[in-house]
Amino acid sequence: MKIAVIGAGHAGVEAAAAAAAAGAEVDLFSNEGVLPYFRPRLIAVACGQSEPDATLMHPAEWYAAKGIRVHLETPVMVFDPETRRVVCKATDAAYAAVVLACGSLPIIPKIDGWADGLPVMVLWTMREALLLRNRITTGARVLVIGGGVLGVETALRAAAAGAKPVVVERLPRLLSANVGETAARLLHEQVAAAGVDIRCNRSVLMFRSEAAGAVTAVLDDGSRVEADVAVCSIGASPNRTLAQAAGIETDRGVLIDAYLQTPWPGVFAAGDVAQLRGCGVRCSAREASLQGKIAGANAAACATQRGLQPYTSPQPMLALKVGAVEVYAAGEAGGGEAHREERLDDGSLCRVCRLLVRRGDAVVGVQMVGSREGFDAACKHWSGQ
Repeated sequence: MKIAVIGAGHAGVEAAAAAAAAGAEVDLFSNEGVLPYFRPRLIAVACGQSEPDATLMHPAEWYAAKGIRVHLETPVMVFDPETRRVVCKATDAAYAAVVLACGSLPIIPKIDGWADGLPVMVLWTMREALLLRNRITTGARVLVIGGGVLGVETALRAAAAGAKPVVVERLPRLLSANVGETAARLLHEQVAAAGVDIRCNRSVLMFRSEAAGAVTAVLDDGSRVEADVAVCSIGASPNRTLAQAAGIETDRGVLIDAYLQTPWPGVFAAGDVAQLRGCGVRCSAREASLQGKIAGANAAACATQRGLQPYTSPQPMLALKVGAVEVYAAGEAGGGEAHREERLDDGSLCRVCRLLVRRGDAVVGVQMVGSREGFDAACKHWSGQ
C-alpha cells in the first residue's frame, strides 16, 4: 500500500513514520528545500545560537531506512479527495490513503508602509532564519511585533546575542493566551531584566524607511521605535489552500472527526491544519506530533481495512526557558471573572511564582514562573493520571 503525506512539519514526519511502521510505502511531500526540521528551533538559528543542521528532525538515512521517500521543494498542485490522486512534479498517482499535514502560514498584519525592501519580516522558515541571522547581531536594534511565546523567545534570544530588542504587544500582558495576571507580571519582570524593552497595550500603526536600511515603527500612541530589523510574530493560521481547492470541508482548519479523518474516506489531517469538529484551532509542536502519529497509523489501518484509533487531545502546555527566564503553563490561562488563582508558594522568592488556576472548585490550570519545581506533579495530580 502507498500512502502520501502532504507537508513535512512535525505532524507530517510523525505521520510518515507511523504509516511506514505499519508497512506502508510512504511519499512525504515538502514545500521547502531542506530536510524536515523542528520549527521552534529556528529562533535559535536566527540569533546565531544554533546551527541549521542541529534543527533537523532526522538525517536523510533515517528516512531511507524506513522506506519514506522525501520529496523536497515539491508542493502538491492538485489533490482529488475522491480518488486520493496527488499531482506534483514528483508524481501523478492515486494513493491508498492520504494525510494532509499542510501546517500553517504566519499572519501578516496590515500595517501601513510594510513593503518589499524594508527590513520587516516574519520568522517561519529556515530561509527566513538564515536571513535574520545576518541582522540579529551585537548592537542591532530589533523590533519584535507580538508578545506571545515565539515573540518573547525571539526577543530573549536577540538580547542574549547582544542585540537591543523591543517587544510591542497590543494586549495588556505578555503570553496572555497562556498565563494569568500574576504569572504575567513576574514574567514581565524577568524578561525586562534580561534586557528587553516591553511595550504592552501598544500596536504598530505604520513603518517609515530610514537611512542605511533601517526602519521606524510608529505606534498607536505616537511614540516611535527605530530598528535595524523588525520581526513580526503575531501568530499563524491553518494553511487550507490545498484542502479548499480540493473541495474538502473547512472551517478555520480542515474539519476532522475523532479519528482525524475528513468526510472523505482515507483522507486524514493532522497538525496545525486540522480542526476537530466542535473545537477551535490550537496546535503546538507537541500536539502536532501526537496527531501525526495517530493520523499515520489510521491511514495505514484504513488502507488495510482495519479499525481506527481515536485521538485524545492533551491539555495545552507551554514550556519556555531562555537563560534565566523560564515559564511553564498547562490548561487555562485564567484571568476571567470565573477564575481565581491559588498560590502554591508563599511569594517570598523574587520573580518566582507557582500557582493553580481554579474555576469554581475545579483546577483548570497550572502556572509557574522562575521555577519548574512541582510542575509535573501538579499537572499529573490535576489531570488525574
